[in-house]
Amino acid sequence: MKTTITKIKYVSMMLFFIFATACSSDDDSGTNIPGANVPTVNYANSTIDAAFFEAGNSAAPDITWNGSVGAFSLATPLDGLSINANTGVLSWTKLLPQGNHTIQVIIANSAGQKSINLILQNKFQGNFTYRFEGTCSYELHFSADGSLGVKYIRGVDILANGSWEINGNELTASYTFINDNEENSIRALLVHTTTEVKLEGNWYNGLGAISGQEGGSINLKLGELPAGDGIISLRDNGGYIVLFYDSCGAACCFSTVQDAKDAYPSRTLTFVP
Repeated sequence: MKTTITKIKYVSMMLFFIFATACSSDDDSGTNIPGANVPTVNYANSTIDAAFFEAGNSAAPDITWNGSVGAFSLATPLDGLSINANTGVLSWTKLLPQGNHTIQVIIANSAGQKSINLILQNKFQGNFTYRFEGTCSYELHFSADGSLGVKYIRGVDILANGSWEINGNELTASYTFINDNEENSIRALLVHTTTEVKLEGNWYNGLGAISGQEGGSINLKLGELPAGDGIISLRDNGGYIVLFYDSCGAACCFSTVQDAKDAYPSRTLTFVP
């Protein structure tokens, strides 16, 4: 009987030792690797430029893992932005918001972690065109430096010059026509998705987009309009209108898109919803 009890105690001690050793082995996987140190990382530029509404990526940083390979991550998520966990390359899609963004990159291994702050600049800019209600339809070129040029849609000559600013998702711009010094302005919301960027709001008589001086609505889209002689657009109050390129010319009003095309059989007109 005594021998049996002794054997049971021996077996129990052996099982405990094996279990303890196994647990200790599992825990060691999360501890420092002997001789390892925190990674050494260097991005060539602390300020990275993105092109508005274009996908892109940064250059890879120089990385020395110092004995323990780890991973890159972002401290805070940002729409349209990701980081390669192995290389530290930042990548962005068209959804990246406009503006300057402070990006904190975390680099960690078994010895610890460090962080690096980068500035990702995505300056609002580009050609916006489509439709101004109640006046000529124009193409507006917003430059990254805050200047603005106005032309007829798909036109060549600059008709007006001005400036713009954006706060959050609201853009305001003022411009003066070269020939007669007429002053106009716009106030619009920036609508930004993965497939398009639009400005939706109003144009105003006078500078500063002052409430009560609205001239009509605007619906502007980033990018070039289709080639041809003009576009067919749906008016705010119903019916279709033809807007001819490089002029203030327009024809209104048509019940259907086909009616508009039939009215100008020798012109190449495209419906733009």
